[in-house]
Amino acid sequence: MDDIKAQQMNAFLIRIGFMEGLSLGENASDYTEDMLFAEFHNRQPLLILGEILFSQRLRTDLRWVGQDPEFSYRFRYRAMVEKEFAEGNFSVIPYVSTELFWDSRYSTVNRVRLIGGSTLAWGPLLAFEGNVTYQYDSHYTTQNLYALNLILHLFFE
Repeated sequence: MDDIKAQQMNAFLIRIGFMEGLSLGENASDYTEDMLFAEFHNRQPLLILGEILFSQRLRTDLRWVGQDPEFSYRFRYRAMVEKEFAEGNFSVIPYVSTELFWDSRYSTVNRVRLIGGSTLAWGPLLAFEGNVTYQYDSHYTTQNLYALNLILHLFFE
């Protein structure tokens, strides 16, 4: 992140969308979900702390879960810090984030997610990301979840 990128960066972003989820395999009928979501992002470079980018996201999920869909909603808050190390067309971006989930079905913060990882970018069109995720959910059968995620990013201009 250099001064030119910092000046061009949109500090505030809004994203809306629709997602549909379902179970696969022999338990295909166990879980279905339709969800409308809206996200509000704020990104601020912290130049005095070594050019670290601090991001916040507030997300609202309007959900219809189950075979006989019941309406519920969630509020999700995520804070993330990241720093880019660039050399030519290659960059490495380590990051850490934490996210809190408040769910109307339980009227409490029932889920906390912690993620640490890195993105490796080659040029403006291709990036690989890997991270380790820990998630605690007080209302799920597996309260402590650990995951290793590998993600391929393709960007189209």
